[in-house]
Amino acid sequence: MSSSLTDKALRILAKLVGRGNSLLSADKAEHLRASMQRCGVGGNIDPTVTVMDPLGLSVGNNVFIGADCFIHAEGGVQIRDNTHISRRVTIYGSDHDFRAEARLPYGKTRSWRQVIIGRNVWIGMNASILPGVTIGDGAIVAMGAIVSKDVQPGEIVASAGQRTIGQRDAAITVAADDADAYGGKNGQPLSPAQVATQWPTAREREPRIVFVASTGRSGTQTLGNWCNRHPQINGQHEPRRQLIKWSTELDEGKIDKAEATALIRDLYLDGSVYDPAKIHLESDQKFYNLIPILQDALPNSKFIWLVRQSPKVVASVIGRGWYSQEAENFQESKNPWFREHWRVQGNLTSPAVEGFAAMSQFEKCAWYWAHVNRSIEAAFDGLPENRKLLVRLEDLSDQADDIISFAGAPPHSIPVTQENKAVHGRHKTEAWTSEEHQIHEKWCGEIMDRLYPDWR
Repeated sequence: MSSSLTDKALRILAKLVGRGNSLLSADKAEHLRASMQRCGVGGNIDPTVTVMDPLGLSVGNNVFIGADCFIHAEGGVQIRDNTHISRRVTIYGSDHDFRAEARLPYGKTRSWRQVIIGRNVWIGMNASILPGVTIGDGAIVAMGAIVSKDVQPGEIVASAGQRTIGQRDAAITVAADDADAYGGKNGQPLSPAQVATQWPTAREREPRIVFVASTGRSGTQTLGNWCNRHPQINGQHEPRRQLIKWSTELDEGKIDKAEATALIRDLYLDGSVYDPAKIHLESDQKFYNLIPILQDALPNSKFIWLVRQSPKVVASVIGRGWYSQEAENFQESKNPWFREHWRVQGNLTSPAVEGFAAMSQFEKCAWYWAHVNRSIEAAFDGLPENRKLLVRLEDLSDQADDIISFAGAPPHSIPVTQENKAVHGRHKTEAWTSEEHQIHEKWCGEIMDRLYPDWR
């Protein structure tokens, strides 16, 4: 083969390899976007970006995240509109809680402290953002800075000691409502046409949103994923990691309603953007005690109470290892540490459950089912009829049309298929002792009679 033909073949091969790499990079970036809590439009996330636990990450419109950035989003990270994050920036929404366990160099648990990065922020190359930090709108973080405390709007900070070296002109720091002046990912102003394509926050325009509250092990993933197959619904299952911590801390009195309300309103109203063409459905076992807060924050939101018979749920969660004291159980070995770490404890709720710590695993699981469903039932009593729908998992296929209609979408022809089937053992009713039957009756009997009149 002549050298000219060889050169031509190599050029063609190089083009094919480059095209293949571009397609792989685009596919990786799109997969990352799809796996996030929320992600707006018009931005650019480099395919070399690494995100740990993307369900903790919410990204706004027109956000640029450069090459080799690392984001640990387990405890929650919000990056709001028009922010530019340069190369090799690290952002941590949690850290190892080395004080919690007597292990070296540290234990398995982490301290969750959400990071919020405001609108129009510029973060320079090699900067590090530590857990719990809020960076205000229009601020600049200089190259290599280590940010360990809050940065005020428009503030310019630099160096490892986070020294404030200046303040941006207030006239340049873009106001939240001055959308047409926002700088793009390369600092260029956006055209009115570009601004018009951006997705609004819920504070700017309330989205059509439906919340599915349940106990877990009751079809929340099945319902969320089934609704997501509808062309007009964005269905998500447990998309917001922060709720795992906040919901339990509210129930246990570690944060009060005012603090929980502030966190929820910030997350849903300011920390997320929503496709206005879609109905948004979020299905999560952690909504059970957040319904009053959500209904006030989003006055047009709707709520589905998804319930499954208590014997089935108790059998499943025991097999999964909820409230287990055994070191080698399914929950301990197959699931992230934070699930059981923030499993609500009855001795810390109000009113507290007497003797909860000494209860068997079976009794704690029965209590949990009753506690969650009673909380949802009480919240539903305060909702108008057009904002609530009770769905029994056992009747899910029969109620499918009602669910889609309630959400506000046209009929959905795709059949409901079960997902997240149990891959662990179950403590089925035929194996229950007479004492366990009595315990189940004590905690679950009364509410089961209301939800399933013929269950006995």
